[in-house]
Amino acid sequence: MTVNWARTRDVVLEVGTRYAHGLSEDIVLLIAACVATGVWLWMTVRRVENKALRHASVVLACLGGLAWAWSLRWIADDAFISLRYARNLIEGHGLVYNVGERVEGYTNFLWTLLVAAAGALGFDLAQASIVLTLACFALTIVVIAMLSARLSEAGPRVSFPLAAAAFAANYASSSFGTSGLETMFCTLAVAFALERALAGSHFLAGLAGIAATMAHPDHALFYAGLGAAMLLGGAPGAGLLRYAAPFVLLFVPYFAWRWSYYGFFFPNTFYAKSGGGWHVQQGGRYLGLCAVALGLWGVFPVALYEAVKRRRELVGRYALIVIPVYLLYLIKVGGDFMLGRFVVVLLPLIFVLAEHALRRLLREGRSKSAVAAALAFSFCALPNYIIEPGRQFQRIADERTFYELTSFSPIEVRSGYTTWARNLNALFAEPGETPRVATGVVGIFGYETGFHVVDIWGLLDPVVAHKPIRRRGRPGHEKRGSPGRIVQAGTDLSDMSIYPPPFETWTKVRTKPFPLYMPRYDRRLVDRLNADGQKRARAFEPYIAKLEPSPVPAARDCQHWFAETYYFSSNEDRGAKAGLQERFGAAARMAESRALLFDDAPTGWTRRTLEAYDGGSGLVWKQETSPSFDAVTRGIRPDQRFVFGQQGAFASSFGPETGEQARLTMTSSPFEIAGDALTFRIGGGRSDSLQVELLEDGVPVRSATGCESDLMGRRIWDVADLRGQLVELSIRDDETGPWGYLVVDTFEQWSR
Repeated sequence: MTVNWARTRDVVLEVGTRYAHGLSEDIVLLIAACVATGVWLWMTVRRVENKALRHASVVLACLGGLAWAWSLRWIADDAFISLRYARNLIEGHGLVYNVGERVEGYTNFLWTLLVAAAGALGFDLAQASIVLTLACFALTIVVIAMLSARLSEAGPRVSFPLAAAAFAANYASSSFGTSGLETMFCTLAVAFALERALAGSHFLAGLAGIAATMAHPDHALFYAGLGAAMLLGGAPGAGLLRYAAPFVLLFVPYFAWRWSYYGFFFPNTFYAKSGGGWHVQQGGRYLGLCAVALGLWGVFPVALYEAVKRRRELVGRYALIVIPVYLLYLIKVGGDFMLGRFVVVLLPLIFVLAEHALRRLLREGRSKSAVAAALAFSFCALPNYIIEPGRQFQRIADERTFYELTSFSPIEVRSGYTTWARNLNALFAEPGETPRVATGVVGIFGYETGFHVVDIWGLLDPVVAHKPIRRRGRPGHEKRGSPGRIVQAGTDLSDMSIYPPPFETWTKVRTKPFPLYMPRYDRRLVDRLNADGQKRARAFEPYIAKLEPSPVPAARDCQHWFAETYYFSSNEDRGAKAGLQERFGAAARMAESRALLFDDAPTGWTRRTLEAYDGGSGLVWKQETSPSFDAVTRGIRPDQRFVFGQQGAFASSFGPETGEQARLTMTSSPFEIAGDALTFRIGGGRSDSLQVELLEDGVPVRSATGCESDLMGRRIWDVADLRGQLVELSIRDDETGPWGYLVVDTFEQWSR
């Protein structure tokens, strides 16, 4: 892995500039936070130990935190994925997103069950998720106060609970206090597990740890880390057995059920987001941005200092195990696309340790160091200054700003996706007319419409999820279904264009505020979209009637390919076929083979397969590749787009290791032209460097290229004038740029 140090320097400077600008605007807030920390220092030094004051302070922290969280209220698009699973469970369809498809497109099993339970009692699912999240947020503040008291060396300190107040004021924790996600539930469970372990209640500690794991599998790191800390500390065997009991009694049966129910060892989301390698740069950016944007840059070293000082205690061992391992895990996976989401779970531990570091410094008479550390604490109360609302920075977003909650009853989310979904609902209000839609917005869109959704990003598609990541990018959004996969899934409408320009304009459907595209022309669907007089979808018949073949062979081939794959694959329309056969045949001087256009089995024609790449009789191919690889494949290569239209094995110049960078020259053994026409199927890029050629004495006499699509289309060569001649076929790929490959299948000779 190479690091672009110049780019890194520019990013650091930009982050610093944004942060400094934000501080200048909120200097009053910073002063208020400093005053609050100063009051805490004074109370600690003076040993103000009024229990009623402490309880009142915790209540105040809860109320202040809830008020701050409510002012930031939102609900994440991802939350609606779980809500749709919960709704289908309540309605008797099982834990599925699309009815009849068992795909584990969520990672928060226990959280989904909790929300479903609230829904079964008659509560609105979205409202229930927000209320539960707020409740977990408030309870976490209480648990932090309990944890802080538990760590006091001379009995409970009854001064103001600084760690609890910092958590209540922190932008990340408060932001995810209304997200509808499992984040706050997991944070509560992880913090409570530690508090119970320190109290010697090992079964409850284990139960909380397993609850966090069943709400998000990544949090097994915390459960295992706490168990390791207990083991290294010489915890009694009985205590360890009680800690492990929830794993055996709850997690093992749950895991066995979900494995048998969904068919995979891990959730589909794991495969969709897994890159099989280290995403170090992006992971580093994520942690760095979180540290600065959330004000953790100063308090984190203070917390580590306390962890080292307490290394012989359970909390110190736990922190020194869990924090490095979890941060290393985040670096490996590239962090997250949501600012702070994966960091929130660490905040209770960090804040509690930092609070006790301040106590330690005061006890040791290191007042200046204590004041400096307290000042660092103050920055945790500042809002995010780094990422602009509704924008991304370094592939990370303050997701809250995209999905602000404008109304709680009824639930209203400020998002174009809400409007889009409701507009589509109005278009397909009649039962039995809902389309199958391919989109990357499977949360709000899927929940609002209830349509069958094909997930472009692979969270709900095991085929896409199990593909390797071709290029590292935004975490969780690095795998993407191709047009071939969208067509293969039987999609009616897609928010991703299926065909390249200029053909995509004919497939575009104007739906507000975002467009859709039709993978296949469906008259019934077009009529439905245009029923109210609004011309949302273009009728394709006028295009067919007026289509004049291009004089350029490659462009004419792509016109034929588009008409075949988009229109004639789903519409018989013999009149249009006859007209196009005449026009295309004349343009290509295909007097003999005209009947083959748009017709796989024309009357009066016989075929002989030259090569189908499926074994048995066929041509002998001489192959030269760079680097060396077998061009004949029985399936799509792991990191290749989804090819559609092949018939079993096919030839591909997409390299197993180098992909589009690979080069190929593949020449067949000589054979005699014994028919009037030769057909084959081809997909891939469009370039003079990407050619299937018919060679006579080594000279190309016919050629064809792709159309920048993984949807294979048929090519037809009229070879009546070559009857009786010895020729060769050649597949040539000298292209290394985007779309730098060809896929070819089923060469056939046709005779009248």
